Amino acid sequence: MNDKLRLRSWVNFKKQILSLTQRVKLAGNHGETTKTLMPGRRLRWQSLVSFISGLLIVMALGWYNPPASAQRISQAKIVEILGGNQAYIQNKPAKVNAVATLGQTVSTKQARVNLLFNNNAGVRLGQNSALTVGSRCVRLRSGRSVVSGAQGCVGSITAVTRGTVYLMELDDNEQAQVKVLQGEVALSERYNLWNPQPVLLRQGQGINISPEGVLGTVIDLSKDEIEKIVTGALFEGFDIEIPGIDKLEEVLNEQFPQIEIPDVLRDNVPSIPNPF
Repeated sequence: MNDKLRLRSWVNFKKQILSLTQRVKLAGNHGETTKTLMPGRRLRWQSLVSFISGLLIVMALGWYNPPASAQRISQAKIVEILGGNQAYIQNKPAKVNAVATLGQTVSTKQARVNLLFNNNAGVRLGQNSALTVGSRCVRLRSGRSVVSGAQGCVGSITAVTRGTVYLMELDDNEQAQVKVLQGEVALSERYNLWNPQPVLLRQGQGINISPEGVLGTVIDLSKDEIEKIVTGALFEGFDIEIPGIDKLEEVLNEQFPQIEIPDVLRDNVPSIPNPF
């Protein structure tokens, strides 16, 4: 299916979802005007409407694969290793140009790693971090990562995204964080069927996630925190840019003009063609 047909199908599907949701709500309103509902029954009806609406949204997000990510991830190639040789694929030492395939885990100790996927997405792993390659999402097992153009998973949370640059972090206590630097990310709780409506994070926002997978309150990231990220270990020292770096630079110039953009985010940073 080409991009135009995919987009047209998505628009039609979205219209059907909105129409069905409106009919459900109208049916609820009609029932309330023709018959007085007991408080308990009204509450159950409202919960049902909310559940159906949220479920339809999640179904839509799962059904729709944006054109930029229409090609699913099947491989991840290590294109840079910084800070030593402690990079691994399936716990075996790995070097630059080594490839991790579906289901395999890339991990680090004192090293930092730059990964490019076969669908033009990318990930950087910090020290003492691990990430598993998946066709629908890249799953952070531990540590810190910056993700560009790929759906991510951490715990029971899935980050549905298109062309977005964001961070995922998971500490030793299974406490996670997601922070969006550019674009938008919709976070959904995979196992929470009673509240399936995604939480939307916009650029410059972050959220905490409990070990049980409960999403916290959306917070605005401070200028100091953004600056600490883009001048920190996930950006500093890398020679090969991650996808979407030009859009990230635009966001930083617009929203945080006080931040001195590091050289790694400027236009003269070398890039390489897709290695697959």
